[in-house]
Amino acid sequence: MKPSRLRFNLGFLLEADFGTSRAIELDYPEVKLSDDVTLAPLQGTITVTRTTEGIYIQGKLESAMTLECTRCLEDAEVPVRADIDELYYYPPQNAPAGENRVRFASLSHDGRHAARGGLGAVLGAKQLKAIAVRGDRLTSAAHPDELIAYARSLSRLSLGEGTAKYRELGTISNLVTFNRLGTLPTRNFQQGTFEGAAALAPDVMAETRARTRSSCAACTIGCEHIFHQPGKQGVRLEYESLFALGP
Repeated sequence: MKPSRLRFNLGFLLEADFGTSRAIELDYPEVKLSDDVTLAPLQGTITVTRTTEGIYIQGKLESAMTLECTRCLEDAEVPVRADIDELYYYPPQNAPAGENRVRFASLSHDGRHAARGGLGAVLGAKQLKAIAVRGDRLTSAAHPDELIAYARSLSRLSLGEGTAKYRELGTISNLVTFNRLGTLPTRNFQQGTFEGAAALAPDVMAETRARTRSSCAACTIGCEHIFHQPGKQGVRLEYESLFALGP
């Protein structure tokens, strides 16, 4: 069987760093999909990106195909356009934590992990590997004008004094305070304090490491603080991971 022109070897991305991308240009004079379906020409660009879950593919393709008009029975050229937005998930080779009922096994997506309450262990016990959700329509609001006004109000409030410490210091600003109060759930809630908390204070970390800020999509606070060491990839330090794992 002749290999399809639309089949691509993306094996090089499986061992690449997260975020690695490659743009693939398509410009085929003709692609025959079956005995009676031919696309001519087929053009476009797709971008393939390595993520924590697999390979994310985005792109736009344009082509045309010749069909017989049902009214005049003459050949008619019909434009064809396709938007590609797919995540091709592949399970990691060594990730038995959830299936072995590890209590802090997490549900992971794009470098973020939800593990409180044993969620990963529950899904692993059911042999559930992934959950994929795809929408094809917008959600309408009953009162769109009021919703926009409320969203703007929340945005203004999020830039106030109440969230300043998260913008300036990140979520690790809570670490020392909770440790002082004895409410720091250290080592997965086994202890209330952590002996190395002072060394992880944000002002101490800022003195020894370069720091950049990031945020979730559409968030105005930007509490993610990424610390860097020369020659190494930056690490996002969060309160949740620090209290559980330590320095």
